[in-house]
Amino acid sequence: MGGSNMYCTICGGPTCQNLTYEEEEFNDFVTFDELPGVIYDDALWLSHSSVVIYADCLSPPGEYDWGAYCVRAASGDEESDDDVPMADVAKMDPVHRPVDTKSPLGPGRYNCDNTDEPLAHELCIRLAACWAKEAHPDAFPGKGKADPAKYLWDDQGPVCHWACQAEIHPNDDDHDTKAYLAQSKVARKAAGNPSQVDIWRNWSRSFKYGYEMEDEQGWKWLDACGQEYEHETAFGVVHLKRPDCFPAVHDLPLDTPGISPTSLFPSSSHFPADVVLSIVADLDGPGLRALERTSRAWRDFLRCQLAQRHIWLPRVKEFHYAPTDADWTSSADVVRQAMGSPERRAAVDWRRYYNDCRQSSNMKNRARVWDSVWQISHWLDHCGCSKRSDDGAVNVMCFGSKDCSSLYAFIGSLGCLCGSWRLMEDLRQGTVSVKSAPGE
Repeated sequence: MGGSNMYCTICGGPTCQNLTYEEEEFNDFVTFDELPGVIYDDALWLSHSSVVIYADCLSPPGEYDWGAYCVRAASGDEESDDDVPMADVAKMDPVHRPVDTKSPLGPGRYNCDNTDEPLAHELCIRLAACWAKEAHPDAFPGKGKADPAKYLWDDQGPVCHWACQAEIHPNDDDHDTKAYLAQSKVARKAAGNPSQVDIWRNWSRSFKYGYEMEDEQGWKWLDACGQEYEHETAFGVVHLKRPDCFPAVHDLPLDTPGISPTSLFPSSSHFPADVVLSIVADLDGPGLRALERTSRAWRDFLRCQLAQRHIWLPRVKEFHYAPTDADWTSSADVVRQAMGSPERRAAVDWRRYYNDCRQSSNMKNRARVWDSVWQISHWLDHCGCSKRSDDGAVNVMCFGSKDCSSLYAFIGSLGCLCGSWRLMEDLRQGTVSVKSAPGE
C-alpha cells in the first residue's frame, strides 16, 4: 500500500498503511506499531478501519489505497486476523462489534476524495455522531443510536454524496450492494433530493483538527493528501493512539468513608459538606489538585464517597471519558459495566479513574477528537449559532474557537458558584437552612 496518505476528515489523523520516520535506523517504510509508544491496536484503528462517508450510510471499513484513491473493503470483520497483517500479534484491547453496525454495502472498492466522498476512521465518525446527538438532540431527531451518516448534515442538506451518486465498485456477485444503491436512489428522492451543502472551501484554512487555534501542534503533521506520511519525534504520538482504549477501573478502598470525617469546611466558617460540595464541584482540575494539597481535611473530603459521586463521576462524563454506543472495546465494556448500576458506581474509585484518564495518551487523543467534533458541528450549525449567507458559506462562528454550549455551561457554573457564595452568606446570617447531603 505504500506510505501515501489521506487524512481522517474527523480527527485529522493519518489513514495510510506505512510511513517514513526520521530516526536513522529506519531506512524504509515502517508500520505504525513500529513507532515508539504506538501498539498494534493503534495501528488497526489508523490503517484498517477507514470508511467513506455518504449522506445515507458508511462504506464497509477497509484499507485506504492511495493508488486508486479509494477504500478497499474486504469481506468479514475488518479487524479479524484474516484481514490484517501480523495475524500472530495479539490485540491488547479486542473489539466486539455489535451486530447492528454492519454497513448495508458489501466488499468492494469505494472511491474517496475528502470532499464529496469524505474519508474517516470508522470510530471517529461514529463517535462524532454519538457526541453530536447528545449535545444537540434537536439536530438529530429520533430515538436509538445516532446514525453516523447523518453527522455530516446541516439543516440545508448533506455535505457529501448519497451512495447512489457515488463511485462505488462492488464485487460482481454482490447483489445486496446493488440492491441498496437502488434503495438509496429512492430514499434520496423521498427526502426531496436535498441540495448538497458546500462548506469545504473554507475548511482547510480554518480547521486545525482539535487543538486550540494558537497551538501549532494541531497541524504540524498535516501535509497534502497523497503525500507520504512522515513522522517526526516532535509530533508526539497522541494523535496516533486509539481513542477507545480506556484505563482500568479500580474499586474504592474498603475504609473509604461515605462522607469526610471532618464534615464542616472550612472549620472557621462551619459550613456543611453539601454546601462546600456545590462550590468545589465548580473548580477546574488544577484548582481541585491545589485544594487537595491544602490540608488533610480537604484531601479526605475529596476522596470520600460523597465526592466520588458528586465531583469525580460527573467529571468523567463531562470530559467524555465515559463510553458511548460507538466504543466497542473490551476496556469500554468494563467501564460501561462499572457505570451500569448504582451499587457498582458507588464502589468505584472515580477520582483515580479520572486522573488516570488525564494521563492516558489514548484519552488525550479522545479529547482531541472531541475538540475536532465540536469544531465540525459548528461548521454544520448543529448548535444553531452560525449565520450563513445565501450561498451556504459560514459567516459567523460562535466565538471562533470556543464551543457555545461549553461557554453557556461555563456561564452557568459561574452562576452556581455565585449562588453558592450567596447561600454561604445566608447560612452565616441564619436566614436559610440546608438539607442533608444528596444521595445517589
